Amino acid sequence: MITAEDLAQAILELKKSQEKTDEQMKKTDEELNKLLKSHKALGKMVGGIANNQGDIAEEFFYNSLKAKPSMAGINYDFIDKNVTRSKNKIEDENEENNQNEKNLLINYFYYSVSLSTNNTCKWI
Repeated sequence: MITAEDLAQAILELKKSQEKTDEQMKKTDEELNKLLKSHKALGKMVGGIANNQGDIAEEFFYNSLKAKPSMAGINYDFIDKNVTRSKNKIEDENEENNQNEKNLLINYFYYSVSLSTNNTCKWI
C-alpha cells in the first residue's frame, strides 16, 4: 500500500526530474538557436557566392560583346547593359540588349549549365 509519504516522495522525484528535463530543453533550444544563426549566415554566404558568380558571368559576356558585338553570325550596332523599360505600369529590367536595324537580342545570364546525354553543353 502506498502511503502519503511515498506519494510525496514520488512527487518530489518527479519534480526534480521535470526540472532536469526543463534545463536540458533550455540548453537544447539555445544550441538550436546557435545552429539556426549559423545556418542563416551560411545561406547568406552561399547565396552571395552564387550572386557574385552570376555577376561575373554577366560582366564577362558584356565585355566580350562590347569588344566584338556579334553573336550567332549577326553583328550588332549597340550593346546596352541593365536596361529598364516600362509601359502601362509594367516594368522589367533586361541584363543586356544587343541591337541593330533588324535585330534585338535580349540576354539573361544564369550561372547554370547542364550536360546532355552525349556530354555536350546545353545552356539553360
